[in-house]
Amino acid sequence: MLNKKNVSHESGLTLIEILASLVILGIVIVSFLSIFSQSALYNKKTDDLNDNTNYAEDLMELFVAYSQKGSSLESVDSILLNGQGFKKVTNLKYNKSTSKGFIEVIFEEQDKIDGYRVTRVIINNYSSGTDKPNSIIESLLYWRTSHE
Repeated sequence: MLNKKNVSHESGLTLIEILASLVILGIVIVSFLSIFSQSALYNKKTDDLNDNTNYAEDLMELFVAYSQKGSSLESVDSILLNGQGFKKVTNLKYNKSTSKGFIEVIFEEQDKIDGYRVTRVIINNYSSGTDKPNSIIESLLYWRTSHE
């Protein structure tokens, strides 16, 4: 006669334990995926801002170069309107919409000294959907008066 002993071998996992671990793993993976998607969106916005800021810096470098050559402020007017695609808002204010935001160029005449117009140049860089500039670039430049 065989002697049967009540031996319990629990060497594996039950179906409930496996399902519970899969649910927990799924929750963790979904959390990480939402973090990655938010990170990608933030990176896109940062890239757009950097592109517009680089464009604004290039514009300021262009203005400095023209100012140093002894150009008049009126010569920059034609560059902005014809070469860069800006729209004239007022006498010394220009706007341009880009696919990544909005650029505003403002010339504020400060003084006239020895045949030159001292002008504060301000370039405001706006991201899409914002009403406050994300970056502001300013410089004080001297322009030859147009009637000399």
